[in-house]
Amino acid sequence: ATNKIIAGTVGETFTTGCNPDTIQYIVPIIHSNPAAPDLSFVNDTLCAKRPVQFNSTTTGVSIWRWDFGNGTGTAAPPLPHTYNNAGSYSVKLTIVDAFGCGSAQASTSIIINPLPALSAGPDKMISLGTSTTLDATITNPGNYSFNWTPATFLSSTTLLNPVANPDVMTTYTITAMDKVNFCRASDDMIVNPV
Repeated sequence: ATNKIIAGTVGETFTTGCNPDTIQYIVPIIHSNPAAPDLSFVNDTLCAKRPVQFNSTTTGVSIWRWDFGNGTGTAAPPLPHTYNNAGSYSVKLTIVDAFGCGSAQASTSIIINPLPALSAGPDKMISLGTSTTLDATITNPGNYSFNWTPATFLSSTTLLNPVANPDVMTTYTITAMDKVNFCRASDDMIVNPV
């Protein structure tokens, strides 16, 4: 864009007894504010303590202004942001273009799901050659799928409370995954045969 020259008549004379004169003004081009930027997020990671990826395909941006509902940022997308606590958050985005003009605000709501409240249970000591049931706990266990690692000396890797009979001290880790929102949590415990 270029500046525009506008001619106009000045209502006063510059010297006594003369007709009005013409003067030119240079008026800079006025730029329109950009439209609100588009705003989206990847919705398969909406769990506490896991990064959420925010996206925008808006171009010609000089400054990004993010408000995540629990903090702010100025990085260009794609942009990861982590919510440490479950809850509902309002995410807002405004931009400034190359001419210094600011946009209207784009906003969206995001619900962050809690991590499963999982406990692998207490560490156990057993007599060598015997077995023990692992005492993992979680509220509403039917809502989750489970995976124990390592599988060595376990009756099952997919039960909440499998039987273990290791012949060496073994640290077992259980991971619970919510069947609806896919949020995961892990915990571990030790079985020590003596």
